[in-house]
Amino acid sequence: MSAQIIAPEVWAKQRSTSSSDGGEEPPYHEDMSTAPTREEFNARIEAIERGMDARVERLSGDLRAYTSARDAQLDGLIQRMDERDKRFENIVASVAASGATAAEAAKDASNLKTTVIGWGIGLILAALGASVALYFGIRQSNIGIVQVMQSSYQQGQQSTAPPKPDH
Repeated sequence: MSAQIIAPEVWAKQRSTSSSDGGEEPPYHEDMSTAPTREEFNARIEAIERGMDARVERLSGDLRAYTSARDAQLDGLIQRMDERDKRFENIVASVAASGATAAEAAKDASNLKTTVIGWGIGLILAALGASVALYFGIRQSNIGIVQVMQSSYQQGQQSTAPPKPDH
């Protein structure tokens, strides 16, 4: 429904040419010297109403287009927010899993501490045992060497001197 707003002068001219009373001039003049008739007043009001209806319809269409565009933007925003929430949930789950892993690592670390201490004590005992074994092994070797040297010395004292060569 497309209505146009007609200026009073144009409306008056159109009214005067379409007059049904034999071409007499209508009571509504451009100089407004006489009051308009009820029909003229109603026609003018109807023209204004048609113009207003057209404006309201145009504004209504503009408003529908605007709200439709805003609804599309809002839907996109809601979708992005849902995706962000999913990412945050994944991060929270990852942090929770890291916490569980850290607890297991702490437990393993306490086991590792026990293992390291046990190995340390074992190494100290092994080094101590090796030192004792070396001491007694070297001692025994030294005693043997000393005994061999004493017996050779004693044999050397009991033997005769070798003959002197002639020259």
